[in-house]
Amino acid sequence: MGVESRRVAEPLGSVATPIVRGPLRFNGGPPWGLRQQPGGSVGRVKLVSTLVAPSAASRNKIYQQSVNANLTVVTRIREIRNDAMEVE
Repeated sequence: MGVESRRVAEPLGSVATPIVRGPLRFNGGPPWGLRQQPGGSVGRVKLVSTLVAPSAASRNKIYQQSVNANLTVVTRIREIRNDAMEVE
């Protein structure tokens, strides 16, 4: 799976949809858009940052925001190419 260096945030949707993806940005809004994952399992949220997270603090912040949004996240978090992140 390739990770692009830039991606326009997808529009915010219902929290009931199981996929979350978009660039890291903290200037006045959540750093993700929400959309249905084709073939995705119910109750699973996948968050993929498509911009570089410059530090562990940034990764932890976006992870905590997903928890605060009452999304069903989180069995593990791991770093992927370009220090982006993926939560499965």
